[in-house]
Amino acid sequence: MSEGKIVHECLEWLAKHRIFAWRNNTGCLKINGRWIRYGHVGSSDIISVVPVVITAEMVGQTLGVFTAIECKTATGRQRKEQKLFQCMVERAGGVYVLARSEQDLAGLVRQCQNGMSASPKSQGSPTTTNSDSIGGGVKS
Repeated sequence: MSEGKIVHECLEWLAKHRIFAWRNNTGCLKINGRWIRYGHVGSSDIISVVPVVITAEMVGQTLGVFTAIECKTATGRQRKEQKLFQCMVERAGGVYVLARSEQDLAGLVRQCQNGMSASPKSQGSPTTTNSDSIGGGVKS
């Protein structure tokens, strides 16, 4: 499946589950002879805020967690800039998801909403490159 198709399916899944998200484009274009850059180099394909309900012990409020979703094919690899963006998101307490399918996204969002954070190795480190982990997570 192409990355474009994965992005489309992930955006549809997020909309269906009423999770605030948008397609995040980056690049440059020429307007009136000048090159205009847009987006942050290396940033993820999809940006979202995943609502997480804090447990009763944690006051019972809902918290929106900044979530960056990078879509890749089964063999796709993160570029250096994408790994750097992942590291920045995780260090700031956000969640970075590397989704290779809509199912990956669904499982990881549910994991985040249930208060399960990523494995310690992915926090603050741009090493998470498989679809089985999320970075950052909810700090307890």
